[in-house]
Amino acid sequence: MNGGNQGATVNVDPNLAATCAAVTTGIQTLSSILAQLSNVTGNNVTIPTSQPGPLNFYVNAVDSNGVAVFNLDGNTVLNNGLVQQIELIVGSSVSSTLQLVVINLYGTSITFGQGNLVGTWFTSVTTGRALTIWNLPQATSLTINQNWMGALLAPYAAVTALVDIDGAAAVLSLTTNAELHNPPIIIPACL
Repeated sequence: MNGGNQGATVNVDPNLAATCAAVTTGIQTLSSILAQLSNVTGNNVTIPTSQPGPLNFYVNAVDSNGVAVFNLDGNTVLNNGLVQQIELIVGSSVSSTLQLVVINLYGTSITFGQGNLVGTWFTSVTTGRALTIWNLPQATSLTINQNWMGALLAPYAAVTALVDIDGAAAVLSLTTNAELHNPPIIIPACL
């Protein structure tokens, strides 16, 4: 209703609370299922340990559903003072079969304070971002100080985003003065 428009009607959906509960449970279940996926043999991550440099995810293999999985500590990836940039590099042997990248980040309080997401995977709206899920199944607090690219799944986290999120977001709560942009996540039929 806009300013009491004449003839306007308001409908109240008595099932809204139950629908909301079902969606919440579904999102929590998805996060739990993704958290149980194992790393796919052949993929690796390089993390700088002695001097500043890039953190690179290398996708060289996928499972039978076309999914690549990485399991890491959240702050080691997102709040590591040595990480200057974060890139996901897809090997040519899997580029035609890759359907989804799942990056499981563990920890209860995570800050994305170091490293910019770079490279064609994260900057492509129609491929990389739409095919990447950052799953934070344990997080209760997430602070985002760097531009986020890809879908954010943190069903138990109070998220404070000081910059844009370029992708979908399913979180417990979101506090932001920035923007949430496309693309939505593209989930393959296997999940």
